[in-house]
Amino acid sequence: PDGFVPPRPEALVVLEAHLRDLLALRGDASRAGIRDLADWIRRDGAYLRSLGVNALELLPCAEFERGPDPAEYHWGYMPLSPFAPATAYAAPGDDPAAAFRDLVAACHGAGIALLVDLVLNHYGSPNLLLALDPDYWFRRDAAGALSNHSGCGNDFRAESPLGGRLVADAVLHWLSVLGADGVRLDLAELLGVPVLRDVEAEVRARAPGKILIAEPWSFRGHVGPELDRTGWTSWDDGFREFLPAYVRGRARAADLLHQMAGLGIRPSARLRYLQSHDDHAWIDRVTERPGGDGSDPAPPDLLRTRLAHLVLLASAGVPMLAAGQDFLHSRRGVANTWRRPGLNALDPARLARVAAAAAIVAAL
Repeated sequence: PDGFVPPRPEALVVLEAHLRDLLALRGDASRAGIRDLADWIRRDGAYLRSLGVNALELLPCAEFERGPDPAEYHWGYMPLSPFAPATAYAAPGDDPAAAFRDLVAACHGAGIALLVDLVLNHYGSPNLLLALDPDYWFRRDAAGALSNHSGCGNDFRAESPLGGRLVADAVLHWLSVLGADGVRLDLAELLGVPVLRDVEAEVRARAPGKILIAEPWSFRGHVGPELDRTGWTSWDDGFREFLPAYVRGRARAADLLHQMAGLGIRPSARLRYLQSHDDHAWIDRVTERPGGDGSDPAPPDLLRTRLAHLVLLASAGVPMLAAGQDFLHSRRGVANTWRRPGLNALDPARLARVAAAAAIVAAL
């Protein structure tokens, strides 16, 4: 405990980032880890401070499926353990849990809450729970095969008594033992609304003030409206899909007002965003350049981006920026870059080159 109080949901401004992509702003980040990010935030961290965000949401930092090379680039969405911080992000001989707690302390010292993306809806390989008891821990389809609404090979059976207990214990572990200020649950629809309600109740009783964010869909369905009357904040995919059309003049003003308005029952129920880790970069979605490659944006691209950021940051709800979005980071038209560190690493030269665009976002 250090006296830090996370912002209330209504006051959140979130930055989503991959640890190594973010650290590319200080130079080579191929083997960078949790301690490196903590040191960077303490020594400099000017990018985070300049944006005015008050919460940093890191892509998964729990132990994940990977090869033997510690420099391997991975988003972390194939978890092996829901409790253990990733050894790939720890220096040799370092304690990953101690390193993560140090990162929390560094963020708090900079006035920033630290959120973690937590994957509890499926597991990677080696899948220890599958080896232990596949019929208890995982769902099966009508043919008896493992169901795959996660798109990752299996769906965790969170509705089982011990499945629900594991989900709640994992969330509480990151929020209490490891000190994170909040979680974002990946494909939370697969966990089920009853489990999410139970998790919220336990968090509010044992770790009040923590931030709860959910990705409210999977290939099975969408539970955003059901979560609106809970304390969870849901990613708003409708907003993300509307803005590219609007800035091209393909949507009505009435539609804009509908998208910008918050829910009367709870404005913080929705997290508004233009891009995330697993989608086209914003500038690539709106560019006039061929192939959706926004690395050299056209003048109309810049105007559309300025308008989109104004709408995003003036809308009711919780705004989220993807790291690099403010300075027009491009993935050269590639939609899914999960094995492409060269396309995801943030470029300090780009930040310097389009500083004026980033300054507008910071001012907003």
